Amino acid sequence: MENFASLVAMSVIHTAEHDGYLTGPLTVLEALAEPEKELCIGMLKQLHLHLNRANCLELTGEEIVSIYTFVLAKAAEAVSAVVNGNPMELELLGMLDGKVPYYCDPRLESFCHATTLPGDFAKTFHDFNLHYGDALTKEGVEPVLVLMESLKWTWRICVHVCYELLKK
Repeated sequence: MENFASLVAMSVIHTAEHDGYLTGPLTVLEALAEPEKELCIGMLKQLHLHLNRANCLELTGEEIVSIYTFVLAKAAEAVSAVVNGNPMELELLGMLDGKVPYYCDPRLESFCHATTLPGDFAKTFHDFNLHYGDALTKEGVEPVLVLMESLKWTWRICVHVCYELLKK
C-alpha cells in the first residue's frame, strides 16, 4: 500500500470539506513550512518516547484526541505569531495529557475551545484505521507513520482555518 500517505491526506481533506472547515483552496503560509517540519519531527520523537516508556504499541483514545487538540493549539499559536509578527516557540507541552496550553490570539483561543475539529479529525483517523489498518500492517507500514501523516494534514487544515479567522 505505497500510497497510504495520499489516502490519509484525502481522508483528512474530505473531513475538512464535509465539516465546512475547508470551502476553497487551502491557505499555505510559507513562513510555517519549517515550523511544520520541526513540529512533526518533535511530535514523532515524543510519540516514540511515550510508547517506549509505556511499553505499548498504541495510544489510548484520550491520547489521540489530546494530540489532535494539541495540533490545533499549535496551529493557532503559529498563525498568531506570523500574523502579529511575533517569534514562535512550538513546545510540546500537553501533547498527550489533555492539558494543552494556548498561546495565541484570543479570537483563536475562543475558537479552539468551542470547535469540535480535534474530535472530528481524531474520528477520521480512527475510521481510517478501521478501514485500512490491517492492510497497512500487512504492508509493514508503522501505525505511528499513519498518525503522523494525519496530523500533518490536520495541521495544514488548522493553519488554514486559523488564518481565515484572523483575516476577518
